[in-house]
Amino acid sequence: MSCPSELKSCEEKVQWAQSKRDASLAKVEPKLEGIPAELPLNSQGLPKAVLTEREIEITETYSITELLSALSSRRISVEEVTRAFLRRAALAHAATNCLTELLWDEAIARAKYLDALPEPKGALFGLPISTKEHQGMVGPDVSTSASYVAWIGKKHGSNLLYDTFWDEGCVFFARTNQPQAIMHLETESVVYGRTVNPYNRNLTPGGSSGGESALVGMRGSILGVGSDIGGSIRCPSAHAGIYGFKPTTKTISTYGSRSAMAGRDTIWGSAGPMCVDRDALEIFMKVAVAAKPWLLDPSITVKEWVPYQFTKPLKVAIQWWDGVVQPHPPMTRALREVAEACRKAGMTVVDWDCEKLDHKKAWNILTGLYWPDGGKEVLDLLEEAGEPILPLTKFILHDQGRLKSLTCHEQWQLCAERDDYRTMYARAWTDTAKDDGQEVDVIICPPNFGAATPHDQSRYWAYTAQWNLLDYPAAVFPVTTVDPVKDVKDAAYVPKNEDDKFVYDMYTPETFKDAPVSLQIVGRRQHDAKVLAALVEIERALGRPLSFLTSLAEPLIHKSPIMSPKETTEAEPSFPPGTVRLIDMDGSLSASHAEGEKEKDIILVPQPSEDPEDPLNWSYKRKILATSCVIMYTFMIAIPSSAVYSVVTPIRQHTSLSLQDINNGTGIMFLFYGWGCVFWQAVALQWGKRPVYLFSCLANVVVLATAPMCTTTGPYLANRILLGFFGSPVESLTEISITDIWYTHERAKYLAWYGWALACSGKLAPMLSGFINAGMGWKWTLWWCSIFNAIAFIYCFFLMEETNYDRKHRAHPETSAEAKPQTPETSEDKKVDAKSEVEPTDYESGEVQWSKKSYWDKLSIKDKKRPNRFLDIIIAPFKGFTYMPVVYAGFMYGANSLVWTGVQNATIGTVYTLQYGFNTAGVAGGYAAGIIGTIIGGYYCGKVGHLLTVKMARRNGGIAEAEHTLYLFIAGVVLVPFGLILYGLGVHYHLHWFALVFTQALLSVNSSLCVAASLNYAISSYPELSGQMVTTCVLIRNTLSFAINFGITPWLQSSGYLRVYCIMGGIGLVWNSSCLLMAKYGRSIRVRSAARYWRDVDYAKSKGLSH
Repeated sequence: MSCPSELKSCEEKVQWAQSKRDASLAKVEPKLEGIPAELPLNSQGLPKAVLTEREIEITETYSITELLSALSSRRISVEEVTRAFLRRAALAHAATNCLTELLWDEAIARAKYLDALPEPKGALFGLPISTKEHQGMVGPDVSTSASYVAWIGKKHGSNLLYDTFWDEGCVFFARTNQPQAIMHLETESVVYGRTVNPYNRNLTPGGSSGGESALVGMRGSILGVGSDIGGSIRCPSAHAGIYGFKPTTKTISTYGSRSAMAGRDTIWGSAGPMCVDRDALEIFMKVAVAAKPWLLDPSITVKEWVPYQFTKPLKVAIQWWDGVVQPHPPMTRALREVAEACRKAGMTVVDWDCEKLDHKKAWNILTGLYWPDGGKEVLDLLEEAGEPILPLTKFILHDQGRLKSLTCHEQWQLCAERDDYRTMYARAWTDTAKDDGQEVDVIICPPNFGAATPHDQSRYWAYTAQWNLLDYPAAVFPVTTVDPVKDVKDAAYVPKNEDDKFVYDMYTPETFKDAPVSLQIVGRRQHDAKVLAALVEIERALGRPLSFLTSLAEPLIHKSPIMSPKETTEAEPSFPPGTVRLIDMDGSLSASHAEGEKEKDIILVPQPSEDPEDPLNWSYKRKILATSCVIMYTFMIAIPSSAVYSVVTPIRQHTSLSLQDINNGTGIMFLFYGWGCVFWQAVALQWGKRPVYLFSCLANVVVLATAPMCTTTGPYLANRILLGFFGSPVESLTEISITDIWYTHERAKYLAWYGWALACSGKLAPMLSGFINAGMGWKWTLWWCSIFNAIAFIYCFFLMEETNYDRKHRAHPETSAEAKPQTPETSEDKKVDAKSEVEPTDYESGEVQWSKKSYWDKLSIKDKKRPNRFLDIIIAPFKGFTYMPVVYAGFMYGANSLVWTGVQNATIGTVYTLQYGFNTAGVAGGYAAGIIGTIIGGYYCGKVGHLLTVKMARRNGGIAEAEHTLYLFIAGVVLVPFGLILYGLGVHYHLHWFALVFTQALLSVNSSLCVAASLNYAISSYPELSGQMVTTCVLIRNTLSFAINFGITPWLQSSGYLRVYCIMGGIGLVWNSSCLLMAKYGRSIRVRSAARYWRDVDYAKSKGLSH
């Protein structure tokens, strides 16, 4: 829409532009209600008071990859997403004055069109994108002022980058404010006024892309497009705590953007992304370059985007200051913390000496390059409309000593000076390889002298503009927030110069309270992909596994137990996977803690959601009841697996089965126990654990009821296969159910319960079978197992709850998985519904009223609907074989729970019967020692395991390492060799039967404690993938059992009891002693696997597979 020609004065044109903007905002439906007349200093609490629950879920809980996946799979409609972001953008504008236009009609029409397509098309299908106003917009009636009154209503179409994104299916929905002349590090214009910071209205959101940073900082947009010629992407991104990236110039096309001095070739600007998560940076670059913009814009020099992979640890340089202005204390603290995290992650960290590189000279060169005409074109545009010059425009045009209109020859000289400076800097970078042969990969430096500045105070550009002069790519990422307690001003500091004094005098901690503090990663020219790869590695060093969502309304690093939480003057180490801060040593962490005087310093890991139906939030009584169901299931399902051990002789007497057949049946049963869990775990995680448990019980009722009819080899083996397959959830699903319910510091205790149930059932079953056989016959030993499974079914049917819980939505209740297009009418209905369920106490901290399940809801066998990821879940456990700690845990689990006891169980019934003349009741009595052993082992593991977890973390400065649990195996170093060798001696020399009974007790102690120790190690080492890692352990365990059951009989026949059991005792000694080596070196192994692990976590989370 063109500005009417009759509007002549500056005031009339400004009023027209603002009325046009306000008219676009007035189209918002439903209307925004609940915005207070007096806006809060920090606007981050407003969305909970104004938006619906569903709108908050859409705009806050999705990463960009998750949102694109949901849109392309049609799990959520484009229109619903678009409406949610439109309303949130309007709210962001009400709080910060960030928009120049809300594209309500255009965005809704675009969304409807995309939803109507038969198939989703484009890499950005349905993604809402906001844009900086001066870059134009697609559509037939577009104007762009670039914040000049003289250009208000001036026709301007799209640009090449926007056309690319449009072709890839995006939805442009908002245009954002920029400052006068688009050359401030703040955002204020005569046309649209001042934009303020969403975290503190007294501070700037930065500039010149400050409208974008304010909008994205309030999550009113998930991805925005900014531009940068002096820091205009990076400075605003830093001030708003979001991610931003300035590419090397001529990588992304800027063809079609509007600004003064078009055609200037002394210094170039870049277009780039501003976004809420790291992944969006890479997506933006991939899509923009893949469109082959050089075919239409010949200035483009980059022909493809190739993601960079580091093959060795990074070498990073830390720029502590630029040699001119000392950063504020929060910025220095952020540098210290990130530098220490990089060191702990194995990177080489060196200092970057800027004093010898003369950054002051760089700024002097740059000011002349910006305005080769002395600023004439800008001043003429202001004069043309009678537009008053704003203070920061005056600063950049009039207060820079070198600024003047240059002759052609003077321009040549200045460009030569620019090129000489670039060459000098490149040589300095190359020289960093002199000492060790490896040059610095990236520089980590401040993106500003401090956090967001008070209004009209952004007069020092050099921390960002330096890299524009050099044309180096740079990414900004959030690190922490200003803390007046920690970031105390140094009263003794003496400023080095006038600029330094100006910055020093500006700082008082209280002024900047809660403001985001970010850092900048800089790489060589055209090493853009390497910079983004370095960002990934550095964030992993900080403990950030996936896209670190940067709305600072949610906890940042210092508030999370897995993200270097303790911010002190000494930088905290970063944590590899499996290392967590478990103990809050000084009570300074803003995280949920355990209750009780003795455990109040324990941090809850994982951090629970606010939902009372989150199993982590259940009452103690409810958790114990749920755990009892798991233990009941474990007990009753596991009993049949060892019920035949004490009745081998009567089975052989009454059937045509040989000892080898029975042992083979046991081996193949355990093989299917292990490999069957791959299938059942996928079913459970896709459709619910409760129905799997119930079906498993019922299926085993049938299998065991028919077992006595299987008296020949083929049917018997088939029955054992079915028993193993339908009983296989006991092998991995039960452990995952326990981790659903209990926190990290509690898991050792309850995994010990599970381990005791698993081990004890293996000893109780032969004992019961012996007595049952003596009174009722061998068939009843199997029929009673069928009855036990029926009892488990009834118990679990009435008492077991579903424990699947998608903890992705941390701050808001889940809504229906069925996403429907939202219309103004349905939005209003949703608003009413939301009000009926949610009653905020105030606009900054609304309290959410969560719905609770009824008893009948808990009995449902239907879990929530999820995207189909069945095959992904089945495949996932096989990745566990690539992680040495998991493979080690699997071998320790298999050897200690099945191999050592398996070689004894395969023979002890026969030995008792033939050598000692025991009847089946006597054999059964011998297994009582095993039951006593499992009780001792379970108690030892539960008690000692909990103490190890907590006490060793306290001794380790609050840090819990996964390897701490391995010390439980020290008991097995003694028990296993002693028990096996004594058993071999006892059988060979016919020692008193008590010696054999005693060995049963010893090995049972070990088999009981090993379950919690080994599985807890696997779970703790790679917690985000714990479900699939447990399954990997089970596959190894049961494959070992299959092998030993098939091999033990012929080995004994060829070598004899004494040799076999002495060899096994020696192997057991070495095997379990390896826990000491793993305890020492396990952490370094996890460090080396961290990069690959976080990639697997990213993939798993994109598929909804993480635990």
